[in-house]
Amino acid sequence: MSVPPSPPASPKASVYPENNQPVQFERPPHVFNRGPSPPFTLLTALFKDLLKAKPPKRREALARWFHKWRTDVGNDLYPAMRLLVPQCDKDRAVYGLKEQALAKIYVAVLELDPKSKTAERLRNWKKPPKELGQDNTATGSATGDFPWVLYDCIKTRVTAETTLTIDDVNTLLDSLSANTRVQAQAAVMSQIAERCSAEDQIWIVRIILKDLKISTKENTVFSVFHPSAFEIYNSTSDLKQVCWKLYDLHCTANDEDTEIQLFQPFQPMLCKRPRRELQDVVKLMGRKEFIIEEKLDGERIQLHKRGKEYYYCSRKGKDYTYLYGQHVGTGSLTPFIDAAFSAGVDNVILDGEMLVWDPFTEHYLPFGWLKPAALDKSNDPTKMHPCFKVFDILMLNDRRIYRWPLHKRKEALRKVFTPVTNVFEYAYETRGRTAKEVKAALERIMDDRGEGLVVKNPDKPYVLAGREDAWLKVKPEYVDEMAETVDVLVVGANYGTGKRGGGVSTLICAVRDDTMSGNDPHFLSFVRIGTGLSMSDFEEIRQKNWRDYTPGEELDFVKLSDRGNEDKPDVYIRPEDSFIITVKAAEIVVSEKYAMDWTMRFPRCRTIRRDATWQEAMTAREINDMRTGGRKRELSPEVSRNKRRKGNQQLALPASSMGTNVKKLEIKNDLFYGLRFVILEGTEKHDKSTLEKLVHEGGGKFQQLLKGEDLIVISSRLGFPKANAAVKKGFDILTPKYIIDCVNRQTLLLKENYLTGEQGDVDADLGLGEEEVEVKDDQGEGDEFEEPSHVKNDEDEDSETEADSDYQEPEDADVDDPDDDNDYPGRPPLDETIVGGLRTMQVDNIKPTQTGDAESETDEEPDDELTPKEAKATEDVPMAEEPVEYDADKIFSHLVFYLDTPANAEKNDFTAPAEVKSSILAKFESLRPLIAEYGGKITDDVHDKSITHIIVDKRDKTRTTELRNATKTGNKYRQQVTADFITDSIDDGALVSESVYRP
Repeated sequence: MSVPPSPPASPKASVYPENNQPVQFERPPHVFNRGPSPPFTLLTALFKDLLKAKPPKRREALARWFHKWRTDVGNDLYPAMRLLVPQCDKDRAVYGLKEQALAKIYVAVLELDPKSKTAERLRNWKKPPKELGQDNTATGSATGDFPWVLYDCIKTRVTAETTLTIDDVNTLLDSLSANTRVQAQAAVMSQIAERCSAEDQIWIVRIILKDLKISTKENTVFSVFHPSAFEIYNSTSDLKQVCWKLYDLHCTANDEDTEIQLFQPFQPMLCKRPRRELQDVVKLMGRKEFIIEEKLDGERIQLHKRGKEYYYCSRKGKDYTYLYGQHVGTGSLTPFIDAAFSAGVDNVILDGEMLVWDPFTEHYLPFGWLKPAALDKSNDPTKMHPCFKVFDILMLNDRRIYRWPLHKRKEALRKVFTPVTNVFEYAYETRGRTAKEVKAALERIMDDRGEGLVVKNPDKPYVLAGREDAWLKVKPEYVDEMAETVDVLVVGANYGTGKRGGGVSTLICAVRDDTMSGNDPHFLSFVRIGTGLSMSDFEEIRQKNWRDYTPGEELDFVKLSDRGNEDKPDVYIRPEDSFIITVKAAEIVVSEKYAMDWTMRFPRCRTIRRDATWQEAMTAREINDMRTGGRKRELSPEVSRNKRRKGNQQLALPASSMGTNVKKLEIKNDLFYGLRFVILEGTEKHDKSTLEKLVHEGGGKFQQLLKGEDLIVISSRLGFPKANAAVKKGFDILTPKYIIDCVNRQTLLLKENYLTGEQGDVDADLGLGEEEVEVKDDQGEGDEFEEPSHVKNDEDEDSETEADSDYQEPEDADVDDPDDDNDYPGRPPLDETIVGGLRTMQVDNIKPTQTGDAESETDEEPDDELTPKEAKATEDVPMAEEPVEYDADKIFSHLVFYLDTPANAEKNDFTAPAEVKSSILAKFESLRPLIAEYGGKITDDVHDKSITHIIVDKRDKTRTTELRNATKTGNKYRQQVTADFITDSIDDGALVSESVYRP
């Protein structure tokens, strides 16, 4: 790289002010608060309400709170929104404070003895109190959640009442972020402690950590604030603009408000992870030709250019212009790319990945080197430096083109700049149509030590903040035969946080050191595992004989690394007390952070080998052979998808899939004789085990799989994978109260009165009281339930926690020329006046193509052919062993809705309303696109047997009885719910309980 040129004369009207930031959005004069700032307790009361409320009530609580502010205070809600959605506030600088730093500050603020139990509890907030030799009764539930641990430590020490207003809190937080020196931050926290109760300090700490844990997503807050709020935030990433442009519910957002703007960060499109196998990727692409790009280990960056001025920001909206250069004379990137743009490009917005190129090794470095590389101002020609790989374009010469199909955007992008090798390049891409081609591309990427692929639909637009099927990420660990699979011994663990708080969460694993002689176990640390295990697995693991580890302690059975803390546990477990796990990962790579000097990339636990001993762990020599020999170890039979279906081996079930031991429990009567139950979930009062005991005592049988007919399926809720599987198989799901009431009455009751989400006041109808049912707690040795013929499936499939930029995009300059445009047969090329010769182009004349021509669907790689007899046999085999995948973006995919509109009432000869309200019609019309977008189907025929839900407007309930009778099939009734069932399910990302939404 050459030395950057001297900076040009700065224009008088710069896009940036002196602090190198884009021009800030100014508050309009008509937006102001006429009343005093409300007390902070008014906001914490809302937090508590949201935490306790059910989904429909959360929206109501937010709406009431916003209305009260607008009525009593004014129309500027920005001060409150900064605290209500702190993760969206980009104006306040980062605090530089995490839990450990806050613990040290509070030790100083409270003037605690650093060796006291309270100080130790704060510093070791992840550890259960019993591990610290402290009382566990009061603090057990707080473990792993720092704010609650803090409250437990300060509740007797802080006697102040909260006197802070919302403006006071914002001022203090501004001070906290403005000066990151420990003494200055401790002074601010002292002011908070003096003027805030212990309980309210919890909320301030949660705001600092940007995780309120109030069971309410930001899109819910935005949607209640104003219907257009989320759309504006997606296009601007600016909370001020949301609050000040939509200061009143009657305000309307114009097209310009919701569009992307130059020098203004937006929420980028993200990748979605496909389920199951590569063939599913092909199906999601519509079995048409698709684009394959390499997934890179970098940082997602937006580049905005206007003339000679530039703006760079991350996907979170963080401004990195100071690193890469505001204009041609500054920064580590801009001076080397400015001349690469075509002369006709006046302004442009590009989307891509920022990488680090090392000329000395001629390799890309991990993205952790990005900031050091960008700050290196030396003239060394071999120094590492940033390299920007571009994969998309959103704006060109004031024309927003992100809604164009991808293949049209790609054609335009290729004419925007001339690549500068290892500095400014187009992301490598190729084309494919079959799973075989995806796998071949993945194998090539892995040979080049890449991370994975992104498969894109060429006919789809760019969706702001979208995580769509149009962009799918594919990694080698998704493909069994491309993964490295090893059996390792668990030697240590670290405590978890949040949902995994209160016990071990991350496992530290080792391989056997076969260079040591003797019979004593010797191991080398090798890998950390944090994903792939279910909560029931962790419950089992936490019962093991764990021992406290002292930092710096040498263990006699395992060697830990001399560098870093990756393999340093909070607790350890000796080999004779431990267990083997099978781990699958992308590959084995060099690492100085483990004693083995190797580790696994993107590891994931596949199964617990409960039948194995420490002698069966893989050895260091075997790992070395796998690495140097270049071979992949096949998945063991226990975890291979194809072999998992064979039930002729000793299998172990996770705790959540095991039935209650009732061998020593006597049968009292024949109440449930001849009936077979599948109990998915119980209630807090009558859990799964209690219900299974009642079934057994009543002479019935229970099982764990949905195999067979005439099953009675019990669950207290819907919307989770097992319940979805039951619905798809055509089973009605009854509430646990069905079993309780049958036992109390000693007779079988009508099932239709106990449909989960449908049962009404059954107690009143049947004259039942609240008497308790006695259940014996004695456990026997054996199991009396149908043993499923499968091992543990990937119950934790969505808990991917690897550091992932959600799009780490393509690299590879050694393959086909990316300018080769002989693709997309049948699609008309983009008009040459648009992309040909940008020096003379007329961008205003560009007309985006809506879709490409239809492609043949017969070119996909055929599946293995089956004979008619084999095909019939395959159809008849119940696939109960396969987990039902639950796509949060298609939550209504198995549901069919009938809308109780006045038009449908007339069409189906029901009682028509005397007066038709336009607001009711508008509400139903707004539901149709939502249901379709989230995978649901709509029918206007009330006699359609596939109907699962009937949407009734709560302002017109005149036909509920007619609908109930007309849609009854045998003993099966359809769910009747209000429109809020749709919107709240979408907000929660899962089906909510119908019982809350009965009309």
